[in-house]
Amino acid sequence: MESVSVTVINFNGRKTVLETLRTIFELEGVDVHVQVIDDCSTDDSVQMIREAYPDLPIHVQPHNTKMINILRNIALEKAQTRLLLLTDNDILFEPTCLLELMRWMGKDGSVATCTPRLMHWEEPERIYRAGGKTHYIGAAVCPDRDELLPAVLGRRSTEGAGSATGEPVLNAGGGILLLDREAARKAGGFDEDYMFGWGDDGEFYQRLMLHGSQCLYVPDAVAHHEAKPFTGTRRARTVGQIYNRWQYILTHYAARTLFLIGPALVLYEIVQLVFMTLKGMLGLHLAGTWRSIKHLRFFLAKRKRIQSSRVVSDRDILFSGPIYVSGAVVTHNPITRFGYRLTNYLFDIYWKLIKPCLPK
Repeated sequence: MESVSVTVINFNGRKTVLETLRTIFELEGVDVHVQVIDDCSTDDSVQMIREAYPDLPIHVQPHNTKMINILRNIALEKAQTRLLLLTDNDILFEPTCLLELMRWMGKDGSVATCTPRLMHWEEPERIYRAGGKTHYIGAAVCPDRDELLPAVLGRRSTEGAGSATGEPVLNAGGGILLLDREAARKAGGFDEDYMFGWGDDGEFYQRLMLHGSQCLYVPDAVAHHEAKPFTGTRRARTVGQIYNRWQYILTHYAARTLFLIGPALVLYEIVQLVFMTLKGMLGLHLAGTWRSIKHLRFFLAKRKRIQSSRVVSDRDILFSGPIYVSGAVVTHNPITRFGYRLTNYLFDIYWKLIKPCLPK
């Protein structure tokens, strides 16, 4: 029986963390070495873990970092085995989930990460995340997200569509993953310059793929993720999302890619500015943009390091497709819905025009 290290990242997880740990210890066919990395929780979740699992190693940060990649790198260093399963504190694992991930990690020596299919904790038949890709304008493409699995399976059988089932495919995001620690180290680990928000995990996948590694989404590996409401606390992530996106684009994309996608970037910024204004988040958007401008010199220095080690073209790891936006945002207002569809259509057409011009 192969041994795998498992790290649970915890912050104020009293509601769910014990259930997460329970399902980890019930994983089948694997000898798990479990630890918890806690970001200085202010609730009693650490005490709860110690009472339930007295022998479980727990690393508690001396202060709250709010930087999840710092915690992920601590997990990389403290793990005891080649393979490491990283998870948040609000995940329920199906018993065979880890075995399915390990099966594909062993298929090819170039596979660096495998991620499971995540279903909603409260609605087990509704998809939380079924893999994903990075849109060329620096956003997430999340096929089938928030759809009911039976509907996706029905569409797949009639149209050949859907990514929730079938063979593993390219994946470019997600904080719940099985990874090869050696591949992660060679790529430089998780980038601690990224704030908590969009891109803090996706950048890691993209960097691995730039180095020639494979990152896979495994539909037959299943877990369940708690869906949290978009509260004021989560709105604060907007600054990090804006900052991370510009850092990612300016450091990862080849010069020709940046030149060619320029018009699409301008359109996206206009659409995003209007959207943020309507949502009352203009100040957060401007704060993230200003932070990016102040760090431009830093981005350019980092860009040299990343570009010097790349072996894969942007045309192989960037895509077009429906940009993920919460369904509640685009379905309730017909004008918003029309604008969303039109914007995606224009981005798709433009990508078809410029993709052949990207470096091979």
